[in-house]
Amino acid sequence: MHCYDYFRSKTDNITNEENIMQDSKIETRVVLNNNTRAPFIQGFTFVIKEYQRGYRWEPAQVVALLEDIYQFNTQNNTMKYCLQPLVVKKCELFSEENRLSRELEYETYATGSENTVWELIDGQQRLTTLLLILAVCYASKKRLPYDIVYTNDRSRIDMHYINLAKKTIREWFDRFGELLADDVCHDVQQKIHSYVQFIWYQVTDIANANDIFTKLNMGKIPLTNAELFKALLLNSDNERGIKIAVEWDMTEQSLHDNDFWYFISNSDAPAETRIDYLLRLFALIHEKDEALCGKKLTKEDRLFPFLLVSALIDSTETGGSNTSSKAASAKEIWEELVHIHGTLRSWYEDHQYYHKLGFLVAVSKEPYDLLQFFLIKANSSKKSVVLEEIDKKIKEEFDGIGLDELKYEKSSDKQRIRKVLLYFNIYTMINSRTSNKFSFRQYKNPVPDRANKKSYGWDVEHIHARAEDEELSNARPELQKEMLEDLINQLQEIDDEQGVNIVKKFIEEHPSGAEPKEFVAFYNKTCDRCGEFNENGLGNLTLLDAETNRSYKNALFAVKRKKIIERDKGAVFIPVCTKNVFLKMYSNKTGLQKMQRWDAIDAECYLNEIKRVLIEEAKVCQAAVK
Repeated sequence: MHCYDYFRSKTDNITNEENIMQDSKIETRVVLNNNTRAPFIQGFTFVIKEYQRGYRWEPAQVVALLEDIYQFNTQNNTMKYCLQPLVVKKCELFSEENRLSRELEYETYATGSENTVWELIDGQQRLTTLLLILAVCYASKKRLPYDIVYTNDRSRIDMHYINLAKKTIREWFDRFGELLADDVCHDVQQKIHSYVQFIWYQVTDIANANDIFTKLNMGKIPLTNAELFKALLLNSDNERGIKIAVEWDMTEQSLHDNDFWYFISNSDAPAETRIDYLLRLFALIHEKDEALCGKKLTKEDRLFPFLLVSALIDSTETGGSNTSSKAASAKEIWEELVHIHGTLRSWYEDHQYYHKLGFLVAVSKEPYDLLQFFLIKANSSKKSVVLEEIDKKIKEEFDGIGLDELKYEKSSDKQRIRKVLLYFNIYTMINSRTSNKFSFRQYKNPVPDRANKKSYGWDVEHIHARAEDEELSNARPELQKEMLEDLINQLQEIDDEQGVNIVKKFIEEHPSGAEPKEFVAFYNKTCDRCGEFNENGLGNLTLLDAETNRSYKNALFAVKRKKIIERDKGAVFIPVCTKNVFLKMYSNKTGLQKMQRWDAIDAECYLNEIKRVLIEEAKVCQAAVK
């Protein structure tokens, strides 16, 4: 059964929040009634009830909003400066005494008449600051477009912050000097009048405003792009509301499958629903849609996806007289989101797509752009053509990389080496005769170090390494002894009693420490019992999680090998080629003694295998750049 059909078969487990949301209203509103069809808030009274804290913005937040409005580019008349959602509920006016306009000594268009009074559940800080800015701008004592009423007497601390905000606003304008201040003031005022808009989120009359406020402020109902669209969608399609709500829930559950999520994304999404990811993909696909009628939207805007969807719905609504066109458009957008999810899921389940596209996502700085390119291509091309495009993109990632020329000590090569080793592991899994997959989840989200309260990423690790000669030659006697004792511990761990005795004898013969040259020579010779130092070429490098790497630092090869095997038995993800390296799977000759060493021959065999896989089979690399 196709996953979309499976979603449609589910019709239970609808939450109270979803039922309330289905009756909610969502749209965008401007500040002034400018004689267009755009909804506005002019003449409205917003009631702040006791469950909310008062106005608390600091000067830095007030200045940030002023700067944003002032710097907003108005060259395109269709662009809007969108502020955060206003979450409101219809209510009756409580008292005329506690109007903010009276405190500011202004008249107001707000009268408190029927259908103009709203309980403000969320958005108090920006709505209040905007009113304070207009009050400072209206030097000619114009009427304030809207008003705010408090159901209880404001405390001294409330008035402190309001007065501080007014002072901050005046000082911000004053900094432009007498010649420019009036012009800047007029510019800000006009931008608020003509370009500022709010997302108007009107909850049902039966909703518990106090509960909604609490959940919003605890992050339990984040008003993200997806949640805003969900309210719009459920409100527009009452007949299919329950089915859509279930489809939504099932899609969200699918995206919370972390194996799937880290195939399409490089980071977690703790602060928002993961359907936001699909909505942004949809927005990027349609940002140049003719139906937007020339409207330009800023991709950097946090609410860009929702604003684009709203613009598409508005253009559908104004394009015809059919009142149901809005509902049909919202439904069509949801159907496309389900289709996008289904396509991504089908790629996840395909062995070739999973590994090749997963690699491109993993090395991409902007997975959205990458995926929207292939989603558009998939709508008009056969699967084989899309796969050819993926192969082409992978080849471009390795353009200019010569495998024999890569050196770890070159800072510009480190990311290239990591990319080469990553695809070597991934292509090995592609050619595996098993159904096993490379784990992008474990690669992108390694096990956290809870003791140190942090997570480690991935390192390019030296297979055989030792302390640098400079570090050894600068070691004082006490550090020499410490390094040699560590060496003894490592040799004991791999049962090299002969090596242990040699080091102990050296310590006894040099109670006050050895001369630098003698210490360097002895230390290196002892380390070479487990391999010959092979500089920084690709044949001596492998991919490993940083926690494992740093846990043994410059340990001997045999010690590293033992630890890798132990960690692979636990919950630590060890890439397949890294395991193969320490199991000597690429070496021509192996024996008990050889298994304890990594030498130049091993490094050559390993490098040859990387070349065979990436040059001859995958055909993405070359030995040297011509």
